[in-house]
Amino acid sequence: MIKKALYLISALLVFGCSKNGDLTIMNKTNHNIYYTLEGNSYILEPMGEDTYSYRLGKETPFNDPSKELKLMVYGETFSLEDAENNTTWVTIKPDKNLKLYLWPNHAGVKLINRSDKSINSFRYEQYSSQTMITSPELIPASLAPGDSTWFRLPYSSGSVNSATYFYYKFRIVDSNGALHVVGDSTLVLSKDEQYRLFFD
Repeated sequence: MIKKALYLISALLVFGCSKNGDLTIMNKTNHNIYYTLEGNSYILEPMGEDTYSYRLGKETPFNDPSKELKLMVYGETFSLEDAENNTTWVTIKPDKNLKLYLWPNHAGVKLINRSDKSINSFRYEQYSSQTMITSPELIPASLAPGDSTWFRLPYSSGSVNSATYFYYKFRIVDSNGALHVVGDSTLVLSKDEQYRLFFD
């Protein structure tokens, strides 16, 4: 009996038990999240979630299996804070479900070109009671008719006279060189709010 018990203990030490771990990515914004995991790219719809299960190997008294994953993730109103190139590392542990809650931390604008002209330049101006800030050029190349693109923006908060309250104007230059200005003091974007700008 003692020999059998010792054999069983030895087998557990050598062979161990296989363990699984999970990763769940949850989009808590009202807009798309884009991410790349293990070389594959995905789009996570608003308020959606994706779960992945990983076999981590055998757990023994001498080995606690885990898996390191490189994750690139960004969204139309979400970005990782203090992360270079929208990239971070996550650790999957046995019998655990690592849950990533992606809450909005930006506003945004979606530019949709419905005209028969290309858009050659797109910038925003941000007006507060104290300052006016002009963005750098947002589109590196022209936006062709029928195409669209999006950008994250700082969001407005607080009272009208506070430094964190502001409104937007957008400056568009088409392929004929004509300037179009959209927006006024009513174009105030709060967190997770995306302005859809149709250029006709």
